[in-house]
Amino acid sequence: MKQELIDLLESIESLPTLPHVVSKIADMVQDPRVSAYDVQRVISQDQSLTATTLKLANSAYYGLTKRVKTVTQAVVILGFAAVKNIALTATIFKMFFHSKGDQKVVFDRAKLWKHSIGTAVAARVIARQQLKKDGEELFIAGLLHDVGKVVMSEYIQDDFLKVLIVAERDSILF
Repeated sequence: MKQELIDLLESIESLPTLPHVVSKIADMVQDPRVSAYDVQRVISQDQSLTATTLKLANSAYYGLTKRVKTVTQAVVILGFAAVKNIALTATIFKMFFHSKGDQKVVFDRAKLWKHSIGTAVAARVIARQQLKKDGEELFIAGLLHDVGKVVMSEYIQDDFLKVLIVAERDSILF
């Protein structure tokens, strides 16, 4: 079994392709001529991404006194790098719904999302306070620290479903 897992991991060339909207955002934020309005127009094509972007901009972490009401404002507040990370992460976590026959198992994306954002923010705070660095790399590391779950979901679906079933049955945090 151990060798099978090693072989599987070595055979993985990439994770699932991200949707067009996310790819476009990733490209756009690299272009210095792109404005927050341009990025907003792309984000606004996806309901979930729009909601997530606004929710994060309005979170206590940013401590704003006025409510952010537009995606353009949110992009300005969050910055291009954060918007790209939000888009990538939100899309990856959409993959965690599975069904097997009549049995449906749901990997709680909301909990994973909150956990990942919390870990990412904590990593950035530690980087800024203790290391006196911007913390973008540590933010990304915190955000993607559970990426192995994406790999399991994509490449060993049957085993992943078994794990989800046992975790749910036995009330194990996963």
